[in-house]
Amino acid sequence: MRDGMPGRPATQATLHQMNRAAVVRLIRQHGPVSRVQLSRLARLSKPTVSAVVTELLQEGLVREIGPGASAMGRKPILVEFASDSGVVVGVDLGVTKIRCMVADLDGTILRSTHHDLESVDAEAVLGSLVSCIGDALQGDHARLRTIVVGVPGVHEPRSGRVRLSPNLPRWGDIAVLSPLERAFQVPVILENDVNLAAIGEWSYGSARGFQNSIYVNLGAGLGAGIILDGRLYRGANGASGEIGFVLLDDPSTAPLDMAQGQLEGRAGGVAMRERALALLREPGSEGSKLASLDSGELSAKAVFDAAREGDALAASVVQDVASRLTRALVSMCVLFDPEILVLGGGLTRAGDILLRPITEGLRLYCPYPPQVTLSELEGDAEVRGAIAVAVQHVARVIEEPVD
Repeated sequence: MRDGMPGRPATQATLHQMNRAAVVRLIRQHGPVSRVQLSRLARLSKPTVSAVVTELLQEGLVREIGPGASAMGRKPILVEFASDSGVVVGVDLGVTKIRCMVADLDGTILRSTHHDLESVDAEAVLGSLVSCIGDALQGDHARLRTIVVGVPGVHEPRSGRVRLSPNLPRWGDIAVLSPLERAFQVPVILENDVNLAAIGEWSYGSARGFQNSIYVNLGAGLGAGIILDGRLYRGANGASGEIGFVLLDDPSTAPLDMAQGQLEGRAGGVAMRERALALLREPGSEGSKLASLDSGELSAKAVFDAAREGDALAASVVQDVASRLTRALVSMCVLFDPEILVLGGGLTRAGDILLRPITEGLRLYCPYPPQVTLSELEGDAEVRGAIAVAVQHVARVIEEPVD
């Protein structure tokens, strides 16, 4: 990044880009900071640093905040990053509601809002997305730099469509990016919601400080986000972490649901309810606490509550789900060797009755068992991850010189 560094020749434009990127990063990390300090930290000449700072001042990306301390001579003028020069929007598109957060360019949350979804039809959801983002911006469209949307499925960049999203039917039939980019005239990034939760926990939550972490969502759906060596691992098709499709039984003897996956169909929140209903239809189940509930009242939470009170039928359902989840999580940890495993999603509210057998299974069957912890961000993990990705995207753009 030096203006006179030896080695492979570089064009003047390339050197300027490298110098600008170095100065921007140092101002963000160390500001308020003087030009002299920047020159020392970046190992660039003072004229080079001054030229870059002048350029950033003209673009409104940094500002001078007055003189700093000096033992002798003229006091240096300090500059800092103008985090309020733009805003980003992070969106978590759930099955029942949309959550939007607005943050400045440092990721500080400014405001948030949510819209309940009255329909899961793709066109209706897109309309709600535009409306929710607009409400969150509160007229602040001029400063908007980028939008990141977490979707419950796999985004295919070539087609712009979302696949493997059984809870949002017809999303595979439409391109999602184009309507949002037309509405707000800024770059829009789509990312799997569990990947964003993994980034959120890694950036702001339970996985801070770890280079290798896995976030697992345990809810109506099952999914994982994988951070390897400080980077999100997406895989060849952006479908890494789709653990709902893990096989538990021989596929030749068990029917496969490619819209959902075998593990999700047997260990997700919906599967717990269906398993309990099936057991309640068997002879001898009349004594279960769950037998007194209407089918509409029977939920994963009801099963956990009954198991905690000693109900044998409910306990067998929980044991079955915990065993299946443990098998999948052991396989993941053996393959990726994470330092920490962060568990989130609705099923984690069950507490130790579900988490204890999972933790013990990992300890018994993993050669190097990871630390296991609950999500620190809980329901905010996905949208905070979206903010983190948006901030990183804008940072890369800022580091590029304006033509």
